[in-house]
Amino acid sequence: MNFTRNDLAADLSHRLKISEASARLAVNEFVDSLVTALKAGKRVEFRGFATLQVRVRKSKVGRNPQKPDAGVIVIPPKRYVRFKAAKEFDLGLNN
Repeated sequence: MNFTRNDLAADLSHRLKISEASARLAVNEFVDSLVTALKAGKRVEFRGFATLQVRVRKSKVGRNPQKPDAGVIVIPPKRYVRFKAAKEFDLGLNN
């Protein structure tokens, strides 16, 4: 079972004793802030939880295995987010 944005908002609403609409707004603003920072090339760090950082995969040459005579295609470079769990978070999961 997944833990979605709505689940997070409901949980925050219950824990902080605020309306669910306020919690949903807070969650959405938080995610928007993360995306904005990552798009700007910033590294996002939550001590004791994780670090998020944008990385770039180099372009590469590929082939379609179903059509080997079709030649090669160039796979363009791609940006992706790297999630690196903090040591404390890792230990908490594995204990």
